[in-house]
Formats: sequence, C-alpha cells, structure tokens
Amino acid sequence: MRQQATAEFAKMGLPQGEIDGLLDKMGDAVVAVAADAMRQDFARAFTEVYTKDELRGMADFYDTAAGKAWAEKQPEVQQKLMQAMDAARSCRNAGRAENRRRLPPPRTAPQFRSRPATRGETLCALWRLL
Repeated sequence: MRQQATAEFAKMGLPQGEIDGLLDKMGDAVVAVAADAMRQDFARAFTEVYTKDELRGMADFYDTAAGKAWAEKQPEVQQKLMQAMDAARSCRNAGRAENRRRLPPPRTAPQFRSRPATRGETLCALWRLL
C-alpha cells in the first residue's frame, strides 16, 4: 500500500524524501481513520484535493505540538461528534413522530351517490383528498 501511495505523491512531483516524511507523519492519522488497505484511497483523495504546498504544510503541522495533539485526540473528538449526531437524529425523529400525531385525521372519500359522478365532480373530489 505504501508503494501505491508513494506513486500517487510522486505523480505530483514530490521528492522521495518528502513523500516518505509525509506518509510517516500522516500515517498515524490515516490509520486512526481507516485500515492500511485504505491508504491508497487516502493518498489519491489528498492529491486530488490538496496542492503540493498544502500537503507540505500539513506535514509541517504534524511536527508541531498542536499537530501531534490533533492527531492524538482526533478519535476522541470523532466519538463525541458521533454521539452528538446520534442525539440530534433521535430528537429529529421524535419531533417527526410528534408532528404526525398532531395532524388531522385523513380525509375520507365522498359517500356513494345514487347516480355516477360526472368527470368534474370526480376531479374535484380527488383534488379535495389531496
């Protein structure tokens, strides 16, 4: 997988030393998000979205104390975000159920008549049901 990611970064013209450093620095963050099998997909996505300078900036960031803290704490942040999204989804679904209970009862079809309804009467009756 590393060879494939290296090839993707090499296509951008990054020197081998920078590619190795970038993959090493980003490796921990990538592994935290996905398995090694996904590395090629991550490399492709990064090279399609970011410029060489942006990738270098990210690699530099991971060398800083803030970058190391970000990479270390990202799984905890993701877990908290998932909990928040689950709670929001539960509230939204509860709100939908409450709104359905507040709706008026569905309209009923008009009673049968002794004579067949005209085309206009039928269309009007159908329109009212909507």
